[in-house]
Amino acid sequence: MGIFQKIGISNARSFSEGTNYIAPTKVVMSELFASLDEQDKSIETYYDEISTKIFRKVLRNLAFQADEAVKDLFEFVLREIVRNIFDHSQTPHYYYGSQTYPATNSVEVVIADVGLGLLNTVPFNVEETWFDNPSDEDAIRKAIIPGLSAFSNHAYATEDYKNSGYGLALVKRIIEKTDGVFSIASGKKTITYNSLGEFVEDCDLKGTLIRMRINLNNLNLVNFDEVLEDARKEAVSKGFSDSPSSASQKLKSQNI
Repeated sequence: MGIFQKIGISNARSFSEGTNYIAPTKVVMSELFASLDEQDKSIETYYDEISTKIFRKVLRNLAFQADEAVKDLFEFVLREIVRNIFDHSQTPHYYYGSQTYPATNSVEVVIADVGLGLLNTVPFNVEETWFDNPSDEDAIRKAIIPGLSAFSNHAYATEDYKNSGYGLALVKRIIEKTDGVFSIASGKKTITYNSLGEFVEDCDLKGTLIRMRINLNNLNLVNFDEVLEDARKEAVSKGFSDSPSSASQKLKSQNI
């Protein structure tokens, strides 16, 4: 889809658009907030709008007809990833792009920022920082622990959207249940999770890149309430917050 060329880590040829992909799109934070102010819209509205936009483009290129549950889950995944960028990355801009695969009714989405990176934003306690000298790999692993980062790096979040550290944890679980692929790259490491296990590779990236491949047919098999409860149990077992934000506890249709 050209995302690697767009962020400057590949020189391979890339086209600006195509039938089955959304060309990598750059979103400048200052321009976005100025636009939201002009329209008197909140950032939370933007989270919903961008996730809906991507899903509608994906669906347009598939024969597959998604029911409301599938639509909700897909948009939830996108919303939580985008929200995570605004909560933590302190990036001046970010990119998103997608590739659809009509033959298998699946979609791949990449969302990348050029911010601080997980190592500089995931919270490590004093003992970890002093004795263990945390690495990029350590930061990626901690970022997907539910309830860990129960704070937000911005002051404009409404109470429903206050960061609770559940976003990436829930996304990873949902994608795993679809027999999909979930990758996080940040700094010098990439970890990919799929049905065969997890794979750690070297990379060199400023900021954080998240890649998701989802079989839309399999989203029908995911029970969101079970995923949420499983994440809560892990959070409690590890001594972290057992209270996701209101937004992280609801699919879009449940907010109506």
